[in-house]
Amino acid sequence: MKPSILHKYILLMVSINTLYADHFVHRIIYDTEIIIAIVLLIFLIKYIKDFRQKKKLQDSLELFKTAINFTLSSIIIIKDKQIEYFSDEAKKLFIVEDDSKFIGYGFIKFVHKDSRVQIIKDIKNSEKDMYDVMLLKSNNQSFQALIQSKEMKVSDEIFYVLSIMDISSIKKQEQERFLFHESKLSSMGNLVGNIAHQWRQPLIRLGNIVMKLEASKMFGKELESQELDTYTQEIKTTVRFMSETINTFQDFYQLENRNTVIFDVRKPINDIINMLSGRFSNFFIQIRTEDLREINFKGIPSELAHTMLIIFENIIEVVENRDIKDAQVNIENHIENQKVVISIEDNLKGIDVKIIDKIFEPYVSTKVEKKSSGMGLYIARTIIEEKMRGQLTVNNTNTGAIFKIILPILK
Repeated sequence: MKPSILHKYILLMVSINTLYADHFVHRIIYDTEIIIAIVLLIFLIKYIKDFRQKKKLQDSLELFKTAINFTLSSIIIIKDKQIEYFSDEAKKLFIVEDDSKFIGYGFIKFVHKDSRVQIIKDIKNSEKDMYDVMLLKSNNQSFQALIQSKEMKVSDEIFYVLSIMDISSIKKQEQERFLFHESKLSSMGNLVGNIAHQWRQPLIRLGNIVMKLEASKMFGKELESQELDTYTQEIKTTVRFMSETINTFQDFYQLENRNTVIFDVRKPINDIINMLSGRFSNFFIQIRTEDLREINFKGIPSELAHTMLIIFENIIEVVENRDIKDAQVNIENHIENQKVVISIEDNLKGIDVKIIDKIFEPYVSTKVEKKSSGMGLYIARTIIEEKMRGQLTVNNTNTGAIFKIILPILK
């Protein structure tokens, strides 16, 4: 094996001092050189040890990074407040193609300016390791994120592992759920009034029967069996109608009823028509359902009912705002290309061409006085497209507008 420079140096010193070992000064030099050699050897051993530790640390980190990429999680590793590593999923999340441009920079670069003070405060709170914060992608697009931070120690080195989840979609789902709930609540007042209107006549009818029975008793008149049967049958029919009205109303507002069943598409449509019959009568709106035929469909009836309710309420408000006296709505259904097509056509003079292409966007209202939030038809489209995997379209006709609900037949 080829001798090292240090080895040669020590041999040289030993040879020189052997020649002059008899001299005292040379002896001191010899001892000093031995001490220096020992110190150099200690430093060399420490250097080799540190090199091995760093190599071990690097190997450990590389193994850890490889494991991270298999988790399909967005992970960023921080060391000394600077970014040390992006996982593959983190690169996708932050739209980072070349991570070398960001390695060595502080993570605060990716925190939205409105959230920086709060996240610094949260990080200083040692008891907290999860943060809800607004982050920025490399193109400055902001998104809501949930960050979980964990401290990791490798060979006496401290690292922080940030697990990042984009919760924008979750927030959107929560917002849509709130909008659906709000949409139903906004309709509840009108429907309660409609039920009161529907019940008024049955209650009057029941009151008349009670008055007849009391009059017969007062004047000592005995009721014939046939007359009593007539009163009894009329009472049963009236009570049944009132009970069905309440059941329909109650079923519609069961927001958590998410059961998928096979149902006749006519039922939710007719249920909503019955619930709104009082308001249709108030505005002299004729509803034609002669072309509705039995079509069995697999889905959630309340979703179709909710969509029909929004469309019908929109029609009622248009009739009220435009003061239309001869409003007609024709509803029909058929199967086309393995899809159920439900058409709702009216004669209300159509939708303004300036907004018809935006009618299903949020906060776009067809109301003249702009009292509506403009969310109704947006919610209807969201229900049909995202929940029922179908389509909701609208077009103007010669006399009005036609809405079409197109639903794929599920097996």
